[in-house]
Amino acid sequence: MWNLRYLGKSKPLRSVVKKAFSLLFYNGRVIKIRRGPLKGLTWKCSTHQQFWMPLGIYEKETASWLLSQLSEGGVFFDVGANYGYFTLMGGSVVGDGGKVFSFEPIPTNSQIIKEMAMMNGFAHVKIVPVAVSEAAGTVEFAVETNNANSHIASFELPHASSNVLETVSVQTISLDEFCEENTVFPEVIKCDVEGAEVAVLSGAKMLLEKKKSKWIISTHSKELEERCRKIMEEADYFVEGLEGFHHELLCVPR
Repeated sequence: MWNLRYLGKSKPLRSVVKKAFSLLFYNGRVIKIRRGPLKGLTWKCSTHQQFWMPLGIYEKETASWLLSQLSEGGVFFDVGANYGYFTLMGGSVVGDGGKVFSFEPIPTNSQIIKEMAMMNGFAHVKIVPVAVSEAAGTVEFAVETNNANSHIASFELPHASSNVLETVSVQTISLDEFCEENTVFPEVIKCDVEGAEVAVLSGAKMLLEKKKSKWIISTHSKELEERCRKIMEEADYFVEGLEGFHHELLCVPR
């Protein structure tokens, strides 16, 4: 089943499968996930989600690494949470004694994450409805037909064709600002921000200096991969690519 992630790279096959699953996982349907790291959790479906999510087989490699790093009672930042798959996984692992902060600027997405956190009894999961960048402010955010490709409009989308449904104004915050304001410091950070990776790291200088957080950073071009790798290595992190998906950078303090 995990190999379905590779099948999704075939556009014709993906289109056929997506149509079939959109009938099964229709908007608003609430299900129990039957397999994978979210097994037993309650999920609210949307036809804008990647269909691997309600199947419980979304991004096995990323999930496996996160599971190896997260621990009960820990603090997890899901930066660019989309529909909250890794937010819920983190909430399940860290438990009531831990904390999960789910950063997602698209209002419909963040609302669904909030509802699912409540459905699963995850009071320790907090939704932060902002885009993470280098500083606090307001930006235009492009919501794409492929919801997972939505991004801060001023950043290019080099890895995929752009098909913008709408542009909305959203608030931004830096991770350093958020951590200082809330007196919280993450053990693990998942960053998937569709081209804004360097901006996120630019706003996390204090976090990088503390070298207490482990990062997984999804980079969206070769240039961004190289720039992020350079930033993290200069901050004295050991950096390697996720096996099979080398644009996903695993960054651990030395």
